[in-house]
Amino acid sequence: MIVLYLKALALFYRSVLHAHTYFSLFDEPFTGVMPVHIEQLADLIRQTKARKGILLTDHRYVKVLPLCDVVYLLHGGRLDQLPPNPLPALRDRGYLAN
Repeated sequence: MIVLYLKALALFYRSVLHAHTYFSLFDEPFTGVMPVHIEQLADLIRQTKARKGILLTDHRYVKVLPLCDVVYLLHGGRLDQLPPNPLPALRDRGYLAN
């Protein structure tokens, strides 16, 4: 059952990424996904972002940040653009351990 779910999820992600849209939005795309599939999805996102915008929301910063060109953080009711190296800003706001 889990294998079918993972295959369906992978198919869904591919179909969204290949859709003829200007942007694709993924909310926590790596949750519940096996590490090998995370790498495959990350590669597909890297390839796709050359032709369309990819919006990611996730708490798995280690996996998501390498995919990002620009990082925004919703914090305290504000949307802040973080600097090119967002790790110190995430630590300062308590989102990452020191």
